[in-house]
Amino acid sequence: GFRARPVGSGPWKFVRSVPGDRIEYEAVDAPHWRGTPQFKRMTLLLVTDAFYRELIQNSLDARSNRIDVATDYKNGSAVIRVKDDGEGMNEHIIDTHLLVVFSSDKDGDFTKIGKFGIGFLSVFAMNPDMVRVYTARGGESWRIDFYGHQRYEKYRLDKPRDGTLVELIKPMDLDSYIELVRQS
Repeated sequence: GFRARPVGSGPWKFVRSVPGDRIEYEAVDAPHWRGTPQFKRMTLLLVTDAFYRELIQNSLDARSNRIDVATDYKNGSAVIRVKDDGEGMNEHIIDTHLLVVFSSDKDGDFTKIGKFGIGFLSVFAMNPDMVRVYTARGGESWRIDFYGHQRYEKYRLDKPRDGTLVELIKPMDLDSYIELVRQS
């Protein structure tokens, strides 16, 4: 059934979201096991096409040999897919890094591009109806459905897969889709 939960944000608490523009956070008042942020408020400005770069960087950091980017128009919606054959994620990585803003295991690893734990948030800049992630690692396969940046459903899957597939689904008319493809 439908199960919605807020996405964690480590030592930060969600303040508000302005779809297609920004997400605002504030440092938590109590001590946090990840440390105390050095500033009280933070605003993430959303750049609508930055998600391509961020998802490709994540794929490269996952040691992918192949990354496929595709767009499609189905049932009045743009469907954008970024698929890789990289290391993928198990439940621990999903729960402690993908679902927790500002959480990354890449800090200090100079072979990795990302390290701040905010790149995945860029998928919400274009205000999609849904972001769906399929991923697997160590015999575990998962699907996570995001409804905005604060709510998600997580499902364990029986069928194994390689790497990660991220799908963004955004309703739009055909002319807007053609323009999206042209700008991409």
